[in-house]
Amino acid sequence: MAWSLLTFVYKTSIAQTNRDKKIDELISTMVDLYAFMGEAHPVEKIKSQAKILAVIAKQTTECAYFVRKYAETKGFVIRAIKHRLSSVDDIIQGYQTKFADLKSAFEGRAVLETEIAVGRVESAIRLVDITVTRVLDIASEAAATIVLNDIPYAGGVRFTAKPGCLLGTREILLADVLSLLNGTNQDVRPRVVLLTGMAGVGKSAIARTIAEQFDEQKRLGSSFFFDRLDDTKNRTDNVFSTIACDIAGLDPKIRENLWDIIKDRRSLRKTSSPLEQFKHLILTPTEGLKTIGPTVTVMDGVDECGNEESRKELLEVLATQIPYLPGDFRFFLTARPDTDIVRALGPLDFVHHMRMEDVDSQSTKMDIRAFVQGELSHIAQKPGPEWPDKRSLDMLVEVADELFIWASTACRFIKGEGEGGGRSPAERMQLLLSDGPQKLKRIDDLYLTVLKSVFNQDDPVVMNRFRSVMSTILAAKEPLSVIALNDLFEDDDILRAGMESVIPHLGSLLSGTTAHNIPLQILHLSFSDFLADVSRSQAFFTNFQGCNEKFVISSLSMMDQHLKRDICGVGDPLLPNSKITDIQGCINKYEALRYSCQFFVSHLTDIPVQPETILDRVFGSFLHVLLWIQAGVYTKSLLDHICEYFVREISHMIDVGIQINLLHNRVCQFLRQHVLHWIQALSLTNQLDTMVGSLARLEEWLKNQLTHDTDHFMALIQDTKRLTLAFGGLLSNNALQVYNCLVFVPHGTALYKQYAPENPQICTILNARVGWSQLLSTLTGHTNWVNSVVFSPDGSCLASCSDDKTVRLWDAHTGGPIGDPMAGHTNQVYSVVFSPNGSCLASCSGDNTVRLWDAHTGGAIGDPMVGHTHRVYSVVFSPDGSCLASCSGDNTVRLWDAHTGGAMGDPMVGHTKWVYSVVYSPNGSHLASCSYDNTVRLWDAHTGGAIGDPMIGHTSGVNSVVFSPDGSHLASCSNDNTVRLWDAHTGGPIGGPMVGHTSGVNSIVFSPDGSHLASCSSDNTVRLWNAHTGGAIGDPMVGHTNQVYSVVFSPDGSCLASCSGDNTVKLWDAHTGGAIGYPMVGHTNWVNSVVFSPDGSHLASCSYDNTVRLWDAHTGGAIGDPMVGHTSGVNSVVFSPDGSHLASCSDDNTVRLWDAHTGGAIVDPMVGHTERVYSVVFSPDGSCLASCSSDNTMRLWDAHTGSAIGNPMVGQVNCVVFSPDGSHLASCSDDNTVRLLDTHTGGAIRDPMVGHTERVYSIVFSPDGSCLVSCSSDNTMRLWDSHTGGAIGDPMVGHTSEINCVVFSPDGSHLASCSDDNTVRLWDAHAGGAIGGPMVGHTNQVNSVVFSPDGNCLASCSDDSTVRLWDAHTGGAIGDSMVGHTTWINSVVFSPDGSRLASCSGDNTVRLWDAHTGGVIGDPIVGHTSGVNCVVFSPDGSHLVIHAHMATIIGLQHNQPPLSPANALLYSPRMLNNGVGHVPSSLRDDWLSLNGSRVLWIPTEYRGRAVNAITNGVHCIVCIGGHGGTVIFIRLPIDQVSPKIPNAM
Repeated sequence: MAWSLLTFVYKTSIAQTNRDKKIDELISTMVDLYAFMGEAHPVEKIKSQAKILAVIAKQTTECAYFVRKYAETKGFVIRAIKHRLSSVDDIIQGYQTKFADLKSAFEGRAVLETEIAVGRVESAIRLVDITVTRVLDIASEAAATIVLNDIPYAGGVRFTAKPGCLLGTREILLADVLSLLNGTNQDVRPRVVLLTGMAGVGKSAIARTIAEQFDEQKRLGSSFFFDRLDDTKNRTDNVFSTIACDIAGLDPKIRENLWDIIKDRRSLRKTSSPLEQFKHLILTPTEGLKTIGPTVTVMDGVDECGNEESRKELLEVLATQIPYLPGDFRFFLTARPDTDIVRALGPLDFVHHMRMEDVDSQSTKMDIRAFVQGELSHIAQKPGPEWPDKRSLDMLVEVADELFIWASTACRFIKGEGEGGGRSPAERMQLLLSDGPQKLKRIDDLYLTVLKSVFNQDDPVVMNRFRSVMSTILAAKEPLSVIALNDLFEDDDILRAGMESVIPHLGSLLSGTTAHNIPLQILHLSFSDFLADVSRSQAFFTNFQGCNEKFVISSLSMMDQHLKRDICGVGDPLLPNSKITDIQGCINKYEALRYSCQFFVSHLTDIPVQPETILDRVFGSFLHVLLWIQAGVYTKSLLDHICEYFVREISHMIDVGIQINLLHNRVCQFLRQHVLHWIQALSLTNQLDTMVGSLARLEEWLKNQLTHDTDHFMALIQDTKRLTLAFGGLLSNNALQVYNCLVFVPHGTALYKQYAPENPQICTILNARVGWSQLLSTLTGHTNWVNSVVFSPDGSCLASCSDDKTVRLWDAHTGGPIGDPMAGHTNQVYSVVFSPNGSCLASCSGDNTVRLWDAHTGGAIGDPMVGHTHRVYSVVFSPDGSCLASCSGDNTVRLWDAHTGGAMGDPMVGHTKWVYSVVYSPNGSHLASCSYDNTVRLWDAHTGGAIGDPMIGHTSGVNSVVFSPDGSHLASCSNDNTVRLWDAHTGGPIGGPMVGHTSGVNSIVFSPDGSHLASCSSDNTVRLWNAHTGGAIGDPMVGHTNQVYSVVFSPDGSCLASCSGDNTVKLWDAHTGGAIGYPMVGHTNWVNSVVFSPDGSHLASCSYDNTVRLWDAHTGGAIGDPMVGHTSGVNSVVFSPDGSHLASCSDDNTVRLWDAHTGGAIVDPMVGHTERVYSVVFSPDGSCLASCSSDNTMRLWDAHTGSAIGNPMVGQVNCVVFSPDGSHLASCSDDNTVRLLDTHTGGAIRDPMVGHTERVYSIVFSPDGSCLVSCSSDNTMRLWDSHTGGAIGDPMVGHTSEINCVVFSPDGSHLASCSDDNTVRLWDAHAGGAIGGPMVGHTNQVNSVVFSPDGNCLASCSDDSTVRLWDAHTGGAIGDSMVGHTTWINSVVFSPDGSRLASCSGDNTVRLWDAHTGGVIGDPIVGHTSGVNCVVFSPDGSHLVIHAHMATIIGLQHNQPPLSPANALLYSPRMLNNGVGHVPSSLRDDWLSLNGSRVLWIPTEYRGRAVNAITNGVHCIVCIGGHGGTVIFIRLPIDQVSPKIPNAM
């Protein structure tokens, strides 16, 4: 190959009139080297230098590729290298140096360097050793490996060097193929070389040789050798993903590109579509790459890739996509000349079709002769040096009849591969030739001769062993080794004996016979065909169909013995699969166990005969006999035969029934014990994606069983499918999480009841569901609101459209995305619909157009349909698929030809506002439309004329209209929150409006049988209605966190799909319609706040659903009914200090009091505020309440009567705080003043305290309550007498920028402040004067300052990411800055004993520090997903309470910072005195974290923004308020969760 390529390059270079002198020199160097080798040394020398010669050949080829590319497109090289090397001379010099080194090595004057200089891609024409060219950034490479390992990869499909073409055979054919692939054939330069020929002619040997040659040159992109008998090597769903991984391994740039494409797209890594794999995993990563020399991919046995139907898409991809690859990417394909393959690829311009039958017959015979002679020449026991003699050799070649498979099998037999019954090679050859050439021309006779020579067909023991072994090998879904087969069938004595006595004799027919750990595989498919045909194989006929039952029993036994929890012994349930080292090594009998888990259901469902099938056949025969007897057409002999038949069939039926019953019992036993183990094993072996399909087949098998207890196991399977659908994303990467997922399985299900008692869980959900919710799965992928969703006609997939301007397809069974988004619209897409035959999709958009899409490929069909002058809101196909109707904001409806896209007729005019929905009647004769003019209209679908008057009844815009399946009714839904029914013939209303939604209804749909209606609304819910009575069915379906825009039934009516402004699509169970399984019916909108009672026994929550709810904190059960009274969202709820009352405030401008024991309202609402009330707080003694509102006032209320105390304090209230004894309330405002209120009278204590010249934003009482200090935007602080309200001294002036924090010393004698001027200052709290100068050290604004408990030190934190310590007496810095946070620090606090500091930061972490040394203590506490604003120690210092939201204006004890973040959970100091401690908790990346440690993965439907956790030292109770209004309680034993969780105080 090297010399032919060099010759071609030389000729090409001569034709280049203006070639460089350096190129001449390089070519001369190569020619001189070859001349030197040819002249200088004898043959013996050449042989001894074979290794050097091989390197020279490879280097010549690489150099030739470069020179050819230079000569053809000189500008390419210059462009490719100008940013890496100074000139082409550098490249050429690199090659010349390499050739000089090789010449020296050939002469023995230098050590051979076996690597070659290679130029590969435009980003770096790398003229260094190939190993150097592979170097890429280590971190990038490691990350890429992790991602690429997730791509489906077919193991064992790579070429093996043997058996390839014997040296000296097939030389002409190989040269032709190499010439085509190298591009040295000036007449033809194809992208694909297709070689076809009948079975056994040697195509695979040629493919192996081609693959080996390009692999040695490091130019083999990939090789994929199909095998019809191996389920992992005959599929289309892993071909191009495997090739993609191999090509990515060739070059770091391709690998990096592939990684960038797939790293955040798991669905793309897991796609089974050949087109998607080729486009995204091969085409896109190589796009734009300029290559030097070919990159060749070899695909052998394409005909063995499934059947004609299953490989249709693969052939289509090869035919349409290969031309888009870089120019030097080539494919070499071999196949039998099957019609579909030849028709798909043969006629293409870029494919060169070569046929084995066109190869010269004499040349083939000479090659076979050389092959046979070469194979037999190395036999140690050959009779003589001239053996085989010419006559025998001629006969073998003649008998082979140009079939290399015959010659190969014969040679293996003669050589004794398989022992050959103790005969010598000469005797074995004589055995083959004894019957003469004519009889042995058929391959069948060769197989019979080989088998008869080693197996006595008259010996039943021998033949039973043979059939047992061969039937097992043929029935296996993928090849298994002897070890695996012995492990799997350890109780099958016949098979195990056959492994010892049969397998060693089959070396000429099977691979893997020489080593017990190599999978056994038939060498050629013709042998499998031979054994399966009794007319061909005679006594060796093997019926492997009957082996399925054996595989099922053995697989179940294998799994029963070896499946167990934590099968790898990892111990850590949080450890992902990728971190488990040597999964195969730590699982006993891995190969057999993996096979059993993956394939036992396939074997089970392949068992062909069921008892009822035999019963039907016998019963049918019996009826025929009765008819014969009735007609008198019978004889005694006939009746005897009939009786024998019935006895035989009934006996067979009984036997089969017994066996099926045995199988049924074994399967049920497996389901009782190993479902969770099964999921775990499939996850560890990367096969979890097969689970849902296996369960569906198992469910179908169980349905056919005539047993009484099937229902329980059917339920178990259904529950397992739900578990897999709900948690598949987690479990595919975290096998051990399957046991933690059991926590979220509803407690009334068969799965939970079966497995919960024997699988202790890490935690318990106290208010767990009883049954599954309607929510089956949440489909995420759109990046903006999802406007419409629709099932395909066969129910297999879903289509959705979104404000992100795309249409997407989804698998309706797994919820996974299908392909990429369909992009083309230039504005939001409002509606999408399938054509009646499911072949295409239509969508409409805010870009005023309608578009058609191919539902299989996702490609656009034709140009957009243009005609509307405003946004198009809805589109629908006519029932026959010939037309489309659309409606628009231009107030019209239009018709379109679905084939051409042309407009049909004029627009239909009649509506006076936007037309929002249009729909065909079932027979296609009518159209119905609805509009924002509050009406529904009927139209003639043929003429476009209006039918009758508009249907009037809705009081607001109508969003959707739909015909019932029989066309007799219409249903419509409106922004008036109602659904209405209409008579489709008269237009009259049927019954009254259906009321239940609390906001506009966006979409309505009939069930396929017309008995139900489903609606969805801006109230975030989906509802079911009785279509005959109009009554609501069950409770609303809650789960979306934003308004729901569209809802649709599946074709069989079993489930619903909805889409929402929360960017998701959800699937629901459509049978019951009720919220299944919640013993506690929760909030129906966002939960804004959850707070524990002071003793920790109860929780209170409030929501945008206008209610307050009470819950038992120990059991999680709801206490009483919701507290209803507010007429708008409730913003905050708080317990009174003694826990007897609750106070809530709302967007309805009121404050309410509730009895915390009964939930009843106490007194009337407290009315006075004129805008939303956003905060409420009890005084320390619980006698009064203070509330703040958007109306810029603060009000006081009597907590017993609810009456207002005094007049409101007017002004934007920035902070409000009770005095330590609760007698006073102080507030500060944007009006530059501080005010004091008497909490008993509500009256102001003298006039506002005036003195500041700008807004006052913070106030704090001294420890004894005698004075107040205030901070203002005028950069000053002021002291006030809290009894008189008078100013104490002058303003404290010194800071030059805004003051962020002020705090009293513990004894009240000093004040400390910090500011945006980067300083901390000390002040005399009695006189107000500054003590010393500013404390300088921070380099950015100082956010917080705090005294140590003994008052001797100060701690401050800053935007410079540091904490600093100061001497509180001298103001001097103590030690260095405490460095660790990576961004601004919001707050710092001392522990009660002063030994530690805690700080919290915008880097989402909390850190602990040693207050004496300034050293950091432990790792940062992580878990929050946004900056942490506040941190506080519990009184005994054993707990930290952390809040990651901005603090509100709740007044707490003087020595604690405010701890009441909006829309989060409240903290009650009294809980600490009752032995109840808080645990820092967060939801981050779908995981619940406690004290910064991951504890539990939380399903989508439970996630929310309100989370709180408390501990009593034994258990931790976590409360999560979900977006959908759910509240759940999780109890975790502390010793099983994390050692970081503190004990009770």
